[in-house]
Amino acid sequence: RAALAACSVGVIGWSGNFGWGAAPRMVGLELGTRAGSVARLCTDRRPWRQRASHSAAALPDILEATLEDLDAKTLYALLRLRSEIFVVEQACVYQDLDGFDHDARHIWLSDDKGIASYLRLMDDGARRRIGRVATRMDARRQGHAGRLVEYVLRHSEGPWVLSAQTYLRQWYAQKGFEEQGSEYDEDGIPH
Repeated sequence: RAALAACSVGVIGWSGNFGWGAAPRMVGLELGTRAGSVARLCTDRRPWRQRASHSAAALPDILEATLEDLDAKTLYALLRLRSEIFVVEQACVYQDLDGFDHDARHIWLSDDKGIASYLRLMDDGARRRIGRVATRMDARRQGHAGRLVEYVLRHSEGPWVLSAQTYLRQWYAQKGFEEQGSEYDEDGIPH
């Protein structure tokens, strides 16, 4: 996994805590379409349910817990979703339980069928690493993963980095992430 640090994707130049009371601070990044969209995202401090573009009834709550705070049933559901996506759907046999879950923040949302979308957030030195972003197949194209990433950008201190599969490059760019490094292969999947 040493290649992840050298070949990561991240928001460059953003710093500060984007909680409800904090103002975002730009550090050495010119405002453009990508940065501007993140700036607008981070400066709108109204809770999700108060946004005009979203229906309060349609949005599931975003939940967050450490491994120690998760009950067995929820932990099983989170790990099952990760396995369904990363091992079964992507036909990639790898060790998902990599030892990093103990120190991570687990962030997810559920619907009436269970866990709909998930990601984990880890401290990676002076950065936060977003990983294991997964959405259940029948819950895709509803904005769930985007809401989770935006939640992380609002409720944690940056800068943030992640290792993105190549086909998701544009999706992450829309969130303000910029590509760094060359494409590489991880477990048979271009990143």
